[in-house]
Amino acid sequence: MLREYGDLRITIEGGVATIGMLPSGDAQYKRMRETEGKVKKFFPKHKEVGEAIEELRGDNEVRVIVLTGLGDMFFIPPSAGPGIQAHDPGEDWDLSQGLARTFNAIIECEKPVIARVNGAAVAYGSSLVFACDFVVADEEALIARSEEHTSELQSRLHLVCRLLLEKK
Repeated sequence: MLREYGDLRITIEGGVATIGMLPSGDAQYKRMRETEGKVKKFFPKHKEVGEAIEELRGDNEVRVIVLTGLGDMFFIPPSAGPGIQAHDPGEDWDLSQGLARTFNAIIECEKPVIARVNGAAVAYGSSLVFACDFVVADEEALIARSEEHTSELQSRLHLVCRLLLEKK
């Protein structure tokens, strides 16, 4: 029996474990405000993905792990809107440790880990995609590494990708 994860939904069917990530970005901020009353910089999802992969790695019924987003995106960072807490050294440390643990879990997993990219995969999302063994992407998927996390930048990147695809 798998443990419960806050921002992940895990299903196992026919030897395939699917880790579905709840929508990220500003939707994640909204969920945090509603459930916790405040917004933190560190999202448990960064750590939970690694913990889930480690748990599934030990399940002999699981032959393949699929990582995907639930909804119309894989993973995008939130915009830096109002209500964002300033940097907190403890949260920064937790974030760093969570990221390291997640990437190590993907790399060390003997089972194939497949990224099923169903939309935008930006920043941490693109890192997750490229850490996986295989990538299956929707035609409309956007994979981008960006330090500027604004919807305007994401729109521009999406437009550029679409224009390039149309030229082919």
